[in-house]
Amino acid sequence: MSNDSIVRHVLVIEDQKSRRIVSLEENTYDIGRDPSSAIPIYDRQVSRHHATLIRVNDYQNHQYTYRLIDGNLQGKRSTNGVVVNGQYCLSHELEHGDVIRFGNKSKASYHIMNLTTESEEHPYGVEPAPVAANPGGGETYVDPLNFAIAEQDYGEGSGFDHEAVEVGEDPAFSTAVVYNDELADVGRSSTVQSNNPLGTLSENSTQLIVELTIAGRVLYANGAAKALFPDLMVIQVQHPLIQGLTNLSLAREGLQMERDIAIGNKIFHQRVFLSPDRSRLLCYSDDVTEHRKMEQQFNELRYRLRAYREHTATGFLLVDARTKTVVEANSAFCQLLGYEESEIVDLTLYQLMAAERPLIEELLINLETQDYLPVPELEYRNREGQTVQVKGDVYRQSWDGKDLYCFVMRTPRGRQGYSETLANQALYDPITKLPNRINLQKELSLAIDAAAHHQHLMGVMFIHLEILNRINQAHGFSFGDEVFMAFHGAIADCMRSGDTIGQWDSGTLVIILAKIKSPQDSIRLAERIIDRLKNPLTVHEREIIFNINIGISAYPNDGNRAEDLLSRANTALQKVRQTGFNHYQFYDAKFSTAALYQARLENLLQQAIAKRQLTLHYQPQIHLQSEQVTTIEALLRWEHPEVGDIAPDKIIPIAAQSNLIFELSNWILQTACQQNLDWQKDGLPLRPMAINLSAPEFYRPDLVMMVAKTLNETGLDPQWLELEITESTLRQQPAKALAIIQDLKSFGVKIALDDFGRGQISIGFITQFPLTTIKIHQSLISQLRGTPQEMAILQSILVVSQGFQYRLVAEGVETEAQLSLVRQLQCQEVQGFLFSRPLRKREIGQLLQKQLHQS
Repeated sequence: MSNDSIVRHVLVIEDQKSRRIVSLEENTYDIGRDPSSAIPIYDRQVSRHHATLIRVNDYQNHQYTYRLIDGNLQGKRSTNGVVVNGQYCLSHELEHGDVIRFGNKSKASYHIMNLTTESEEHPYGVEPAPVAANPGGGETYVDPLNFAIAEQDYGEGSGFDHEAVEVGEDPAFSTAVVYNDELADVGRSSTVQSNNPLGTLSENSTQLIVELTIAGRVLYANGAAKALFPDLMVIQVQHPLIQGLTNLSLAREGLQMERDIAIGNKIFHQRVFLSPDRSRLLCYSDDVTEHRKMEQQFNELRYRLRAYREHTATGFLLVDARTKTVVEANSAFCQLLGYEESEIVDLTLYQLMAAERPLIEELLINLETQDYLPVPELEYRNREGQTVQVKGDVYRQSWDGKDLYCFVMRTPRGRQGYSETLANQALYDPITKLPNRINLQKELSLAIDAAAHHQHLMGVMFIHLEILNRINQAHGFSFGDEVFMAFHGAIADCMRSGDTIGQWDSGTLVIILAKIKSPQDSIRLAERIIDRLKNPLTVHEREIIFNINIGISAYPNDGNRAEDLLSRANTALQKVRQTGFNHYQFYDAKFSTAALYQARLENLLQQAIAKRQLTLHYQPQIHLQSEQVTTIEALLRWEHPEVGDIAPDKIIPIAAQSNLIFELSNWILQTACQQNLDWQKDGLPLRPMAINLSAPEFYRPDLVMMVAKTLNETGLDPQWLELEITESTLRQQPAKALAIIQDLKSFGVKIALDDFGRGQISIGFITQFPLTTIKIHQSLISQLRGTPQEMAILQSILVVSQGFQYRLVAEGVETEAQLSLVRQLQCQEVQGFLFSRPLRKREIGQLLQKQLHQS
């Protein structure tokens, strides 16, 4: 008989769940803890995407091997690394017998086997694949199921005390699960078996393994197949296990087909592979009878659960934990908020919940550490923009391969009977169903109490639709009601989460802004509403132009009672109506003027960023002894043709209030790093570039990533960047600040403490942080009179800086007297107008060039 051979590549895996054999055929396999991985590893020490196998084809010799890569194909490496034969590696071309470790407990061995046709010499169709010659002479064969031999040179033995559990099959590969007690028997098997790797693999596998020609002649069947179907070799192609395989459309090597086969009262799942030479089929079949029964029971359970969710009065909301979008909501939840199910799906949690985004984020963060969270009360916003308060629980769970948040509403308010229905009718307009005056006053009182407790601002807006009376007269009240609801809908689209909208009278809406950072928040909303209503809206095929006016009051500036804020917002509305259409005004004229000026500055700053009107000036820090520049600080400048020069200490607060701070921060960092690199390319001396970070910039979640990205994009070495932060910034969140500084310093960025001595002086506090530089604030320097107390404070700063190897810089040195005192303190570096004002980039370049020639 023929003695042709087919090479098979297998991976024998041992993790905390089982030992199993994976036949490798595909071009790539991702390996990791993620359940969706092609080869899942059941071990919490293993990364979700720990490693990748890539098939390397040798077309000339009609062979292939596999290369193992640490991490995924996007370049993200694993946490604990990949160890092959005792050595950490990022990439390794696998050889027969290689032992791979993923973490401390999970491991695998790689084997290349020669599968032959049945012959007198190899009755089971197995030809051993040799391993490299061992030191003792001759050849060694590694039994892929006897891990103790495979890894005796690489540390721990193979034994796990865990009970082996069968693992569900993945379509991308075939798996044989071997229980620990079976493995023990294999380890004690005869010499013939241990020296016959694929024989051991095939004959001891719980899978049914059959090889046949493409014409249907069975060449080989393993022990499990022969034991279950003794007539297989006699019946051949007519046997139900292989019926239909001769009609396959054989396009290419690899996986050709997967199917379930019912034979008697058993169900088998079968995968069929085509050999590289396209002459044979290899079939792996698994008894999945119990698995299919469990699937059927699970589907029935899911159906009953869905039926329960749809017919219960309890509301259920399922939200994707990653995207925060609604996956599913039952009828009770939809009815509670007035949505159709098709409308609510794909809305985000932030659109449904009537709370500020940070509060929602805090709730979800708490769910990261616990799977269940009872919530005494949650507020949702219904389809009409009204607030609905409910009691319930929140769960975190996995379903259909997704991490989900499940919001359960146990006792929705408003369903206790007829008396509460009457009470609700007293709180809502009977036609528009919007909260009425009584309801608005109640909501506003609650908002004022919250603002007083948390010490934040809030606002009230009266919005009047100027044309409604004429529409009622011309087209009737029914059409007028439709127009008013379209008016409400347009405004509701502009509102923030957590704000409340209601109806004051037939033509006026009221918005309660529950929390604002500054009056500019009210202005931004007013401008957004006016801009939204610039274009006509179509109501019953009629185009309606919505002319409106807006009056605004603010807590606590305009009062601390609901009656006062409502009355003064209405007064502001009546004043602004005298000026025409589509205007807004605050109750306090001075307040309005200041807010409008601030809003104008915000708008101008946004334009300045977009049009690149901002510039950076650079002030050097000088070493007193050598008179050389040691560091260059980048300082923001804005010279506007209309407003004039705007000081940097005003630019940052404006940016922070309008959320332009991050865009501005990105521009400063990118520009300063690029400028430093340009000087270096010109051959000028290498000096660190110092950049100030405000508290919002420092605590932004993506700061470390943003800095790393900027350094990568510009090509600046991290050692030439120094970030300056103040002690007050560190005190806001010391633990978080320490973590951020450690992350920045881990890739070489320097950290300076700016303005030290401006407020309280706590030397013990700053020594907790791995700083590079301490900058003594100019107020401490400018007020120096040489008193013993002053000199003692400065001397202690000097001692600490020397002990902790901080670089010490005196800021704001403007007089010779101050310089003399700084010299007495042995402070070696200074910054101030006595040495140099902030310079333009050309001027600082000339200074560096001059110092280069002098040196």
